[in-house]
Amino acid sequence: MEKDNKNINRGKILHEVLKNHPRRIKDIVEDAGYKYGTFYKHKNNPELSYEIIAKYGKVIGKDFSVEFPEMMDFPSLALIQSHFSNNGPIDLKKELEELREKYSSFLHKHNAILEANIELREENIRLKELIAELKVNKAKK
Repeated sequence: MEKDNKNINRGKILHEVLKNHPRRIKDIVEDAGYKYGTFYKHKNNPELSYEIIAKYGKVIGKDFSVEFPEMMDFPSLALIQSHFSNNGPIDLKKELEELREKYSSFLHKHNAILEANIELREENIRLKELIAELKVNKAKK
């Protein structure tokens, strides 16, 4: 079994997992604390460290110990649960209500901006028509 693990290219496996993830690779890389260019070094490194792999795993909520069972030997690399899993139903309801209030507030602001935009467009049309009339009147004189 140990001999098989030596032939596993950790970087390629990481790349495959991230490629199939719904989020963009660039966003995942940045959330893991790396620059996008660094990811190319990571994906081409057959002996990529488990610490780096674990960072990516924490960002996407994936336990890479499935792909790399030897990661279970390092408890510090265990996937940290997100803060949502510690919340009870009451906390989630409160958070949901707060998000609804924020959404409603943003929606009202958005609608006000849309109405102002419409008014400005109409005013712009009126001003263009006025300018056109003034040009016609000036040309007649």
